[in-house]
Amino acid sequence: MHQKLYTVFFILLFLIVKRANSKTYKPCAVHTHSGRCIALGKCPMLYEQSKVYNELTREEKDFFPNSQCEFDSKGDDLASRVLVCCPRNSDQCGVVEKVSNSGSDGNNRTESLIPIPDDVYPWMAVIEHESTEDPNIREYLCGGSLINSMYVLTAAHCVTDAKWKARRVWLGHWDSNSPNAMEMEIEENTIHPKYGQNSYHDIALVRMKTAVEVSKFIRPICLPLDGHLNSLKLTDTLAEFATWRPEQKDFGIKTTSKFKMYLKVWDTRLCSRKYIMSRRKINLDYELCAGGEEGVDTCRGDSGGALMHSMHKAYREKVYFVIGVMSFGIKQCGSKGWPSVSIEVQSHLPWILSNWRRTV
Repeated sequence: MHQKLYTVFFILLFLIVKRANSKTYKPCAVHTHSGRCIALGKCPMLYEQSKVYNELTREEKDFFPNSQCEFDSKGDDLASRVLVCCPRNSDQCGVVEKVSNSGSDGNNRTESLIPIPDDVYPWMAVIEHESTEDPNIREYLCGGSLINSMYVLTAAHCVTDAKWKARRVWLGHWDSNSPNAMEMEIEENTIHPKYGQNSYHDIALVRMKTAVEVSKFIRPICLPLDGHLNSLKLTDTLAEFATWRPEQKDFGIKTTSKFKMYLKVWDTRLCSRKYIMSRRKINLDYELCAGGEEGVDTCRGDSGGALMHSMHKAYREKVYFVIGVMSFGIKQCGSKGWPSVSIEVQSHLPWILSNWRRTV
């Protein structure tokens, strides 16, 4: 009898200790987005923003007090003591679960397009357009990048064309026959208010009607919130770009394969001098140039796609950041000595963050 009581006692004690030691995170919500109440240091999105707090707008600064959900006095430092409502899946941005074995290492690859599996760069998006003259005519004219569960970052000219109306976003794959493809209806487009005055702010946010679930093939890319990924600091490094369009012969996507390329980031001042020859002015503060290798270039249909940079971070091995939104290039794609031009994301962060938080 006593032996049975001792057995029950130890089982109950084991369950109590196990529950006390298990890592459970309380669900939480800020405004209309849900998340987990975890330590600030474990939420990359909010942790990186806290480092540049003084540079944020008033609206962005107000977000932090609303995000705090608890306080753990036993934490070793402030980042572990302050618990915040970390948006769902925000701690999974910029992660590639599978690395392609095709091609060479990114440190020296610049000469060709490299085929990659569908689960590499899972934030890639394709925007489907309908003709304003005939809704039955549909084309895939632009790319974009998923930056959270509701928004795709793209170029403003991709959603303001009078002849083509952006209707849908495709994630995972553009081909509806692919089991990885997810079709998302567009709810609204937010255009940078200064777009139209010049091309320096050719950037837009596409909000989808419903939130997407993170999977192996669909995952957001990180925004460059730590302040170290501007054009000046990236000069002469290799950025990455991916496309479903390796042959630029016509409008629309002509292949089901995904390809990547490496593009060298230019000194923006040199790029500006180059484009003066074609009567285009490059803004040193808001634009970023990359490429220029013969036959390796972005082209028609790649507008809005993400120019990417990867970094090794303390909380993960390798993380991808969107550093530019593809805007334009010269008419003859792949011409030697002519880089493509992207809109720098870091200089547009205040606008991006203030516009997505109103509804997320």
